[in-house]
Amino acid sequence: MQNSDADILKWLKSNNPKGMAALFDRYYRPLVLFADQYLHDIPWAEDIVQEQFVKFWENELFAGLQEKTLSSFLFTITKNACINAMERRSIQTEELEAGLHVAAEEEATELDENTVLAVRKALKQLPERTRAVVCCVICDSHSYAEAAEKLNISINTVKTSLRKGMKELRGILGTHNDLIFLLLCKYKLSN
Repeated sequence: MQNSDADILKWLKSNNPKGMAALFDRYYRPLVLFADQYLHDIPWAEDIVQEQFVKFWENELFAGLQEKTLSSFLFTITKNACINAMERRSIQTEELEAGLHVAAEEEATELDENTVLAVRKALKQLPERTRAVVCCVICDSHSYAEAAEKLNISINTVKTSLRKGMKELRGILGTHNDLIFLLLCKYKLSN
């Protein structure tokens, strides 16, 4: 059972360690996969999201937030951090749909079965090892090291396969590739 945004903010504002743990559990994977829509690089997306969590905590950015604004705030600071990071590397920034993070919030809570089936079908089109890595890291939340050990491959192979798998999923799903991160973090799709 996920904690509500109201509970998370209450714990954060009262300095209860449960607040950051609950925030991480609820938002880390959706934010990483959202950032990947900009960066097309999971490890870089993880770094960006971790930096935002640290800033969020250290600067007490939660202090003025209400439960209705927590999700939007997190997606917005992640989007801005991605754009800034891309500009620092002189990477052309593409304008994604303006409401993507709003859609992400809505989709993270409600997804229709047809969309889930479409992503499951796309996953099945991946080569076996690539699919295993994507499911292990993204769906099952294993670290690269854990995935490497579980799949009996090197960490570098995990990273390469994950990058390749996410790129292939984007290609397979075409115009619906913005749903990848939502579905992978909400459902265990390896079935």
